[in-house]
Amino acid sequence: MGVSSHALAGVGRSENVSRARAVLCYVWMHYLGQSGRVLAEELSVSPQAVYAASSRMERDGGLDAEALERWCQ
Repeated sequence: MGVSSHALAGVGRSENVSRARAVLCYVWMHYLGQSGRVLAEELSVSPQAVYAASSRMERDGGLDAEALERWCQ
């Protein structure tokens, strides 16, 4: 994907950054079982933004094992 950690925590809203944040939120909550509030603090966004991004990923079908492996590289 090529999105830096700096870009993830920044205020940019490019399509790649938004998609990477959504995947991160989804994995954080659904695969790791972590609180959205904690991630929201790290990304400097509201908890609602984390939950909304995760919900968008879930609505779009989530991630299968192959996609998860690809995103985590």
